[in-house]
Amino acid sequence: MQKLSNEDAFLQIMQAEMSPALGCTEPIAVSYAAGVARRHAPGEIRRISCKASVNIIKNVASVTIPGTGGRNGMKLACALGAAKPDTGSRLEILSGLTEAQLAEALALTEKVTVEQAQVKCALYIEVEIETDRHTARTITQYSHMNTTYLEVDGAAQDVAGEGAAADESETLYADLNLKTILEFAAQTPLERLSIVRDAIRTNTAIAKEGLAREYGLQVGRTLSESVDKLMLSNDLATYAMMLASAGSDARMAGSSLPAYSNSGSGNQGITATMPVVAAAEKLGANDEALVRACTVSNLTAIFIKHKLGKLSPVCGAIIAATGAACGIVALMGGGLPQTVSAVKNMLGNVAGMFCDGAKASCALKVSTCANAAVQAAILAMNTHYIKGTDGIVGNTADETVANYCRVLAEGMPQLDQTLLDIIISKEA
Repeated sequence: MQKLSNEDAFLQIMQAEMSPALGCTEPIAVSYAAGVARRHAPGEIRRISCKASVNIIKNVASVTIPGTGGRNGMKLACALGAAKPDTGSRLEILSGLTEAQLAEALALTEKVTVEQAQVKCALYIEVEIETDRHTARTITQYSHMNTTYLEVDGAAQDVAGEGAAADESETLYADLNLKTILEFAAQTPLERLSIVRDAIRTNTAIAKEGLAREYGLQVGRTLSESVDKLMLSNDLATYAMMLASAGSDARMAGSSLPAYSNSGSGNQGITATMPVVAAAEKLGANDEALVRACTVSNLTAIFIKHKLGKLSPVCGAIIAATGAACGIVALMGGGLPQTVSAVKNMLGNVAGMFCDGAKASCALKVSTCANAAVQAAILAMNTHYIKGTDGIVGNTADETVANYCRVLAEGMPQLDQTLLDIIISKEA
């Protein structure tokens, strides 16, 4: 097969890694997996069993599921997929959830069992649904809608058409790095970057929603009110924190508006996009500059997350905000040296922020990372960056990312389990 040009490959990557998502994507992934199983097991449901990795259970435990009246939890997420198996809607599977479907799901929770899967894969969901007519079992792993196994009445089925990812990702990602990302963002015809425009529009809408109404901790709204009261200045850093956290406030509290996700996470999509939107407004950048800068930010986040994995013990906003820092550098006229410096400044600063599950307070972490992104970009543009002799920062961006991945792989294997144990102990 002929190798794709970088332009075509990177556009395919963005299509795969950026999409609208309603609500936190981990409960949505559980609903999606259950929906796949349910479509292959019609009839009256007798039981639903779900096994999931630590990261999935941790991120589903406390976050509000859209359309459920503030409810949460693994059992409900699983039951919702069985009650509304609209898997064609992908990460928006719960869009348009009716009261009747919610009532059915709430009744089905009595038939759901959940246990931790003893697997190494950070993103793993196994759902089995038994009805009076059939039994179907599905496995999702590596990414939120990647169905890798489907079994109906004991017989394995073809997973094509069930969200299975094409086996070409490594080929697509082969030439993805900071240099090629900057070239792609600068040279690709603007009309081919429509997905970036969609991300800007969608995430701006949910950020405005978070500012307009009382959601969760109201981080963005409180920052905005504090500016009005002259307690905070209306500068770039505050505005970036305000927009990014407001979007997260709304998303984590169950807003009916979608976020445009990055690497399987709506919060990461918001964090990769909204600080750049804030910077464009404060700097007076035009529409084209904003789209190209958001292309840099989103692709940089995808580049690092591809090496790190979809789920990990650390907060995904760190990587998304690293992308945002690079996007802000692009808006300020910086090139590759300043972009590399921004990556070093970010990962040398907030790398240790761990993920203790999806919840309302994620908006605080998003706010912190958005502020760090602005700092990292400004320092980089003034030729200030963390040296390769300091901490996990290497001499290059690639070395820095590799060191970060090593810390997670070798230094934090028990962290997720400890965090989950604490979360579960509070539910007992």
